[in-house]
Amino acid sequence: MEKAGGCFIGEVGFADFKRDFDAPQDPALTGMRPEIGWALTSAHQGRGFATEAVLAALAWGDRHLEGGGTICLIDPDNLTSRRVAEKVGYRELGPLTYKGNPIVLHGRDRISQPSA
Repeated sequence: MEKAGGCFIGEVGFADFKRDFDAPQDPALTGMRPEIGWALTSAHQGRGFATEAVLAALAWGDRHLEGGGTICLIDPDNLTSRRVAEKVGYRELGPLTYKGNPIVLHGRDRISQPSA
């Protein structure tokens, strides 16, 4: 929700879809689950909301999720989401095919949290 107007902006979250890619799985991706995704309304894109929300979700995930990191799948033509992924620490792992469609797989290693 947008603080100023209280309207819906979009959503961000984690899931473990256990996707079956149409390409050999890279053993380096083992443990790079779950998957994060985000979507914003078109009226709220380009204002930093996605980056802010994804960073907050990743901070939570780094504290609470098991495994070595997370992945995200992005349409090769979605340059806006690819820029957000890069800003928050994802690196491109390569192009894949999922359900007959090209995607770009991105990975981000878990950031260790200081002990309390």
